[in-house]
Amino acid sequence: MTVTTNDTFQLSRIYAEGWNTANRLATREVELLDLGNLATLNPYTLVVERTRWTSGFSDALNEQRPVAKLRKRP
Repeated sequence: MTVTTNDTFQLSRIYAEGWNTANRLATREVELLDLGNLATLNPYTLVVERTRWTSGFSDALNEQRPVAKLRKRP
């Protein structure tokens, strides 16, 4: 299979969708996530697309999440 520029761009967007999906999850949701849940979050059916989405999702989870600082109330 020859990968075209359009295919490369599309796969980068799929990776970004996986990344964004992971970052929208609350910390508690990530802690409770299992492989069965992950499969249901992935909207793609083609193996190459599912793999790319999962890669983006996993990479986002491996990044250190910033901790929100609570402000003191006056």
